[in-house]
Amino acid sequence: MRFSTTLALTCIALSLFASPASNGAEAAKKNATPADAIAAAEQAFDRNDKAAQVDCLSPAGQTALSEMLVMVAGMAAADPGAKEMQRQIDELFARHGVTDRKAKEGEDPQAHAKRIASQIKDKRPFLVDALKLNLADEPAGTKCVKGELKDVKITGDTATGTYAVKTDDSSTMSQEMKFSRSNGSWLIDSLIGLVPARQK
Repeated sequence: MRFSTTLALTCIALSLFASPASNGAEAAKKNATPADAIAAAEQAFDRNDKAAQVDCLSPAGQTALSEMLVMVAGMAAADPGAKEMQRQIDELFARHGVTDRKAKEGEDPQAHAKRIASQIKDKRPFLVDALKLNLADEPAGTKCVKGELKDVKITGDTATGTYAVKTDDSSTMSQEMKFSRSNGSWLIDSLIGLVPARQK
């Protein structure tokens, strides 16, 4: 089963950019609660709106997604049968100022991803461009299964909760989520695994 992140990305996830981006003011109006942030991410996925997916993430969430996408891009680039994808990935990193992508001898994959992602100065445009590459290979028009945010605990401007989604085989996928509030809007600190609905 493939997961997408938002922002999405992806969990990526992470399909074609189609709709106009939301701006920060719109996000602040929508995300009055952590559950609103989750719903906004789900709706952005359904609209194929990659910019809106990224706008559901806090700076910590954008950093986490950047690191994950670095790892996914590395795996895609290693596929000898995906030369066009390799070219697009090379262009993506070059466009966003990443010049040193080679792993050091003995370097842990997560440490490598953090080091590469740290070179990305402005993560929002990088993430939007990366999500356009559709590394998860989701068909156009894919929607996500809607989940439920449970056991929400709010402490000041931070919150936690459990995001539960029913999958196609009737089992439940649960994720522990973290959130933060900025300028009155709740944003997602964690990677969120959006489960693509099975197309009939």
